[in-house]
Amino acid sequence: MRSVDGPVNVVGRGAASPWQAARLGGRIPIPVLGPGWDAARRIAEIAGAPVPPHVIELMRQGRAGDGARARDVLSLPGVRSTVEICTELYEWGTVSQLRPAEAVA
Repeated sequence: MRSVDGPVNVVGRGAASPWQAARLGGRIPIPVLGPGWDAARRIAEIAGAPVPPHVIELMRQGRAGDGARARDVLSLPGVRSTVEICTELYEWGTVSQLRPAEAVA
């Protein structure tokens, strides 16, 4: 509905470090250094929660986005904070996997 010339970051206000995000969910963050990242990735995979390479990079390097331009250009009302969004993610119910009723060839 609006014409925008160039990219905009649609992100929550503020930022949360991986440490803060883990604590918001009541998790206990464990610092991982050097080759520990590969070991942590493998343990998570064995536990049934594989971690994609881009997530490992995100945890190592960190990321932040400034959403001011998106709010101004797109007139986004009431953008929630990153902390509010992280908290909401942890409040979701458990994830249920749906299996197809029949095999598809």
